[in-house]
Amino acid sequence: MTIRTLIRPMNRKEGVIKFSTGEGYEHFKTKCEICWWLKKNKIPFYCEAIFETGGRADVLADYDKYGVAYEIHNTETKERMIKKTETYPSEISLVFIKAGSEITDEIMN
Repeated sequence: MTIRTLIRPMNRKEGVIKFSTGEGYEHFKTKCEICWWLKKNKIPFYCEAIFETGGRADVLADYDKYGVAYEIHNTETKERMIKKTETYPSEISLVFIKAGSEITDEIMN
């Protein structure tokens, strides 16, 4: 099984940054920085990945043997973020990142 197969077929656009006009600037900027870090490190990623099981990850990274969903938050509570990810596949690890945070190797690994 690959991480790609957990995403709905119409949503499997690797390496493409997707955004919504409803996203705040800091949210969008942080998403771009996450994607840039992944691209620089040759890690495939999917933005706004909609899972077959439901739910949508801000950025889903395919680390070959496992997947990591990077969820960017600004004003959402930890409880709201956890609720959002309840339908994510069990194979996916979660990393919550505050919008506007510096994207470092420590956060991404």
